Amino acid sequence: EYTLTKLLNCPTMWDHLTPQYPIGKIMSYNESEILAHVKNAILETPIVEAPFPYACFSNVFPSGFYDRIVATIPERKLFTPYFVDRPKSENQTFVLHQNYLCDPSQPEAEGWIIYWKGVSLISKLLSFRFEPYIPSVLRVLFPEDWGKRVLDIETYFETGNLHDAGTGYQIGPHLDHPYHIVTWLFNMPQDNKFLGCGTDMYHPVIEDMDAFDPLVTFFSQYRGGEFDTIHSSPYKPNSLVAFMNSPISFHGYAGSSELQRRFQVMNYIRYTDESFKTVFRGLSDSVFEISRLGPEHKPYPVEKFQ
Repeated sequence: EYTLTKLLNCPTMWDHLTPQYPIGKIMSYNESEILAHVKNAILETPIVEAPFPYACFSNVFPSGFYDRIVATIPERKLFTPYFVDRPKSENQTFVLHQNYLCDPSQPEAEGWIIYWKGVSLISKLLSFRFEPYIPSVLRVLFPEDWGKRVLDIETYFETGNLHDAGTGYQIGPHLDHPYHIVTWLFNMPQDNKFLGCGTDMYHPVIEDMDAFDPLVTFFSQYRGGEFDTIHSSPYKPNSLVAFMNSPISFHGYAGSSELQRRFQVMNYIRYTDESFKTVFRGLSDSVFEISRLGPEHKPYPVEKFQ
């Protein structure tokens, strides 16, 4: 089985608010207690290391705080299409920027501000926990000089915005762009009715390891052939799935014709732009744009990368 193993242990504003259900009385927030709860939830959950590092976290925020936040998610007409070059339809995702949700003029801004402080804290903690696996990924990609490339790693994290997927949205097995080191998705459903609508993680079926080129696969992001499902992360309230991006970290979402609004916050731990170019030095400039070619594209032959 093609696996990644741990090599080193070194850290390197809403005017049309329509709640999903009654909000109830105004709630006061204890920010320090909320963030302490988040910290414990992230640090106490083990990471599965094979076939690639991933972890699933439950009860991330205090339940009362989470329920309050979900109750104040605005209606979709305040969201904009995530992919602006695609038609505005149910087969894609929509996004609402965190700055809108945290605008002081909005009635629930206090809760959303604390929520995004929690998101930032999660990213910091996941950086601490997952970054020691970066050398393992680089060793697979650059077996001859991966140790030198490790010295050029600089990272930062992005705190994402609120995404709302329509009933027709789905995405098959794919990899995230190589400048993403870790992807983590926070699920925000109201209840447990659609547990099967979470994120699936896949392992590619590799019949001939000698013919498998991890670098080509990593940059082309999509791969034909068969996959084994290694884990299905449920779409349950107040849960989170995080995984290390690698040449075999395929993931996707099968879709649902019944779930009308699938709420997630997508976040990434990334290489800085300069670090990415340095760590992946030696590749042609065209490689860094290859992901724009879409899911129908087959991986480039390896000579394209020289």
